[in-house]
Amino acid sequence: MDVFLRPASAAQPPRILRFAVAAGSLALALGLSLLFRPIIAPVPFILFFAAIAIIAAYSGLVLSIVSALLSVALSNYFLISADGTFSLDRGDLARGAVFVFVASLISVISDARRRAAVQSYADAERFAVTLASIGDAVIATDANGKVTFLNAIAEELTGWPRRDAAGRNIEEVFRIINAQTRAPAENPVHQVLRDGTIAGLPSNTILLGRDGTEHPIDDSSAPIRDRKGQLIGVILVFRNIAAQLSAEGELRTAHDQLAVILGNITDGVVAALPNGELAYANEAAAEITGYPSAQALLESTAAERRARFQLQGESGEALDPGELPGRRALRGTDHAAQIVRHRDPISGRERWVRVQARPVRDAREQVMMSIIILNDISEERLAEQERAASLAREQSARAEAEAAKSRATFLSEAGRILASSLDYSTTLSAVTKLTVPRLADWCGVHVLNERQEIQL
Repeated sequence: MDVFLRPASAAQPPRILRFAVAAGSLALALGLSLLFRPIIAPVPFILFFAAIAIIAAYSGLVLSIVSALLSVALSNYFLISADGTFSLDRGDLARGAVFVFVASLISVISDARRRAAVQSYADAERFAVTLASIGDAVIATDANGKVTFLNAIAEELTGWPRRDAAGRNIEEVFRIINAQTRAPAENPVHQVLRDGTIAGLPSNTILLGRDGTEHPIDDSSAPIRDRKGQLIGVILVFRNIAAQLSAEGELRTAHDQLAVILGNITDGVVAALPNGELAYANEAAAEITGYPSAQALLESTAAERRARFQLQGESGEALDPGELPGRRALRGTDHAAQIVRHRDPISGRERWVRVQARPVRDAREQVMMSIIILNDISEERLAEQERAASLAREQSARAEAEAAKSRATFLSEAGRILASSLDYSTTLSAVTKLTVPRLADWCGVHVLNERQEIQL
């Protein structure tokens, strides 16, 4: 909506009209003075005082002073002098000077009042235009609670045009009830008039329009005071919150649905804030982290959570809590899933958890929180460890069986060789061929000959 304010100077009439009023007032004063000359002879300027007051109020200070000087000249020529000439008598001149002085005072006072009235009109007009331009509904009342102003939005919500509402009691125009009990609610205007302080309405207030239409509203009322601090009225500002209530209802529904979904998944979900507090946690997250409930997890502090567990990496190395995925996400960094080993030093309870986190940003791309997903892989890791141990036992048993078979074969073959010949050279050569492939890459045998010499 375009709003145009007229400046205070625009309240003055056109110049030609101001000159015409000045000239007409002087002419009328002179004519009446000539008509009643015998009666006003002792005070020839009396009717000119009225003319000067009119000119000062309508045509301004300069024209009124000029008109005062012209009044002295006209009175001196037409009224004081008997022969239609200017009288230069000292007494007549003194009376003229007194008239000019008094007329100047009248002019100054009248002009000041005119300017104050013009400024007051401009302020009132600016005030009315400002209230009419506010996006909320606005109603103004006097000190008796009678309506003095409504803007367009207030007219729409109440169903009362400004001309019909003006002068009516506020209860007639602004009818409100409690949404639950349907009982009439106390009008905030009367609260302000009674207490002299700002008053508001409960959030469950309904405004009844003139045609019975209902609007949920929120409002505030404040006193209007003059320069002396006297309460002269009330300003009531309110707005239709139907869209807001609808949006809040949809948000609650979506929140409840999301809570049901997150509450029934097996993965833990946590929303962490930059200050270390948790904005949300589901029951699975509480179970994974060893808390009795999601509420207990939410009420815990960051220091308590850090002291509760020993954190280790996949290889058993100690982890810095500040470098976990959730904290990195709060710094705006996306990070791949990380395996974290939680160990409770008191109970000895251990859990393997796969942790993932993503930052949540606002419209300005600032990180508001991080969403952390906790996937308990303890059973999976225990199963892997059991499979590894089982495989190791199986490989050990197989190796033991192969070693026993090899020993049995060796002993059997050695017995056959030893029994096959009594020649030590032949036997020794056969035994060497049997044992060397099993025990070494090569073998040297030293024997004593007939001369008791060592021979290879």
